[in-house]
Amino acid sequence: MMNRRGFTLIELLIVVGLIGALAMLAAPRLARSLGRQSVRGARDAVAGMHATARAAAVQRGRSTQLVFTGNTVLILTRHPVTGVLDTVGEPADLMSRYGATLNASRSSLQFDPRGLGTEGSATTITVTRGPYSEQLVINMWGRLVK
Repeated sequence: MMNRRGFTLIELLIVVGLIGALAMLAAPRLARSLGRQSVRGARDAVAGMHATARAAAVQRGRSTQLVFTGNTVLILTRHPVTGVLDTVGEPADLMSRYGATLNASRSSLQFDPRGLGTEGSATTITVTRGPYSEQLVINMWGRLVK
């Protein structure tokens, strides 16, 4: 009598079919989770850029701007003597990095050399990807409140 080891073709097809069915059930949930995570990552990136802009204003002792252009966020500061514009750090492109869009209630935020905002009202920043969105609110003194 011959001793056979291994699996039959039918057994392998059943296992592959079960794995495929489970993958089809998990794919939509995974896509939703990735969308939410991308929005959170983009929101955290904007919050980090906000903190960096305030810190740069204090450290350099000069006014700093947090600028929103399209889906890109960048930090600009102007040398008080030469007037030369300087970019602090790298601009963050939320679309290419997170697949998220940015909508801000104003095009830039100003911080004085003390790190305080110079705007007269709160600024709302909304980060969106598909059906998911999150908001950041920066009060008139330049503090992130939400």
